[in-house]
Amino acid sequence: MSDFTSNFWSLYVAGIALVGIVACLLLLYFSGKAKAMTANDNTTGHVWDGDLREMNNPLPRWWVGLFLITIVFALGYLALYPGLGTNVGKLGWSSAGQYDAEVAKANKELEPLYAKFSGMPPEEVAKDPQAMAIGDRLFMNNCAQCHGSDARGSKGFPNLTDTDWLHGEAVAAGMLIAADMSARIGLLPRHDVQRIAELLQRTGLATPPPRMGAERALHYMSVDKKVRAGRIRLVLLRALGAATFTADYPDGALSATLAAHFD
Repeated sequence: MSDFTSNFWSLYVAGIALVGIVACLLLLYFSGKAKAMTANDNTTGHVWDGDLREMNNPLPRWWVGLFLITIVFALGYLALYPGLGTNVGKLGWSSAGQYDAEVAKANKELEPLYAKFSGMPPEEVAKDPQAMAIGDRLFMNNCAQCHGSDARGSKGFPNLTDTDWLHGEAVAAGMLIAADMSARIGLLPRHDVQRIAELLQRTGLATPPPRMGAERALHYMSVDKKVRAGRIRLVLLRALGAATFTADYPDGALSATLAAHFD
């Protein structure tokens, strides 16, 4: 709900949730109070197939109990977790927070693996069978479906090995720009940026972006899906193999980075 500029939608969602719970309580209350017209044998007079009669028995106690438990559970859930508009809940849980925790856990588990390659020159990484196997699996899992197993694309999907920059081919350039930005704010050593540039060049991926101007590039970034509350969130590098998704960076560093690559 943080994307809405008005508090109306937060109140609207919270109201819908609470009205639904209250409506369930009222339904249970009035159904217990209502008296249906019945015959002396406690039937409603409805008969099917000659001998199938509708009885007017009260709801079973176990059913009523379960119904009340679900209402109590719903109220408890809304108190502990997000659900009432912009209310974050007593536990402060969020899907974004859980995602960040899982990413941090995965990065910690993978850190020893990537640490082996962090100090190796690109030439040695390219010759290392384990590194190439990791790269091959990453490409096959995330890229080959569209760009093909050889990165040369297919019908409707761009070739990543030529010098043309089509939609979807800015991955290599984006990696290099993100590395440069990371170095500018002190997250990544400058020599690692050079290593990334050399590795991308060895793969034949196009890294120089079109000289569209920093202001135009910033405009395109400002309408990206990663923008939240007017702030551009960036994928930056804390180290080789360890990325972070953040909006905590100096605006001047972003402007300088874009000017260096797009002006």
